[in-house]
Amino acid sequence: MQNHHFLGCDWGTSSIRLKLYNKETKKVEAETSSDKGVLSTYEAWQNKRQKDGSSCEDFFRNELNKSINVLSAKISADIGKITVVISGMASSSIGMRNLPYAGVPFSLDGSNAIVEKVKGDNILPNDIVMISGVKTKNDIMRGEEAQLIGMVDILKEINQYNNSAIFIFPGTHSKHVFVIGNQMIDFKTYMTGEVYSMLCNHSILKESVDISTMDIQCEDNVRAFRQGIQASQDDSILNRLFSVRTNHIFQLLNKTQNAFYLSGLIIGSELNSLTNQGLDPIYLCSSNNLSAFYNLAMDELGMLSHSIIISEEMMDQATLRGQMILSHF
Repeated sequence: MQNHHFLGCDWGTSSIRLKLYNKETKKVEAETSSDKGVLSTYEAWQNKRQKDGSSCEDFFRNELNKSINVLSAKISADIGKITVVISGMASSSIGMRNLPYAGVPFSLDGSNAIVEKVKGDNILPNDIVMISGVKTKNDIMRGEEAQLIGMVDILKEINQYNNSAIFIFPGTHSKHVFVIGNQMIDFKTYMTGEVYSMLCNHSILKESVDISTMDIQCEDNVRAFRQGIQASQDDSILNRLFSVRTNHIFQLLNKTQNAFYLSGLIIGSELNSLTNQGLDPIYLCSSNNLSAFYNLAMDELGMLSHSIIISEEMMDQATLRGQMILSHF
């Protein structure tokens, strides 16, 4: 098993996902996930350090070992000798080991990526390959570069890659990645998901929305979402956000519809930046429920005619394929 497999670890800010990947069949054979993301792990280490002065890296290694043990129990096999390839926030200043960023232009064959190998020890017997992120003059990413490398490799394999394109990675901090040839030439981060959460939970607008049942199959909700997209085209977003409150006060929308309207405002504001980029196609890369929202938004803005929607299955494969390429397996 050791020679034919690796453990792909996507350790993000809010979750950790671990998958046993067969390099020959290109199949996931087992997986586990939890909410023990980098941020909560770092905060737990800080609390422990105050008591016993424990090492940050040792603490992270111990937490990773717990996930590996869970996966090992699932398949009733010892996977303590299989290399773990980690992408995401684990290589950040709040992660296991802070690695420097690679710069742009960033080659999509991974040749100028920063990768560090760490030997196993008594805390975690598995060897580790840690993948760093990418930076521009005023932006940073960790994790999306592995997804992008894997995605481009898959698209080339099925003859669906275009040498001039934009890749959208929706999320808490959405990324728009600009690719020409075989290089990432630039990217931009949008705090779309985080701003939406803050407004819904910690602003004056929280009394005007209800996010408990976000049913995107409901026609009234979809209509409100599209209204928000259209409203995002007019005036400043800071002005239009207040219309969420007046929608509620004037009883124009109920609270659930208003939550969809707010989502449309924010996602529409994010996507407005793409209208004059001149790069085609746009690849929408999302493996979660955000895909449906972005699909609707791009339809409302007339972007779908030059867009390609990446399937959830392909997105899952992309991260693992990128990890495999970057770790030189």
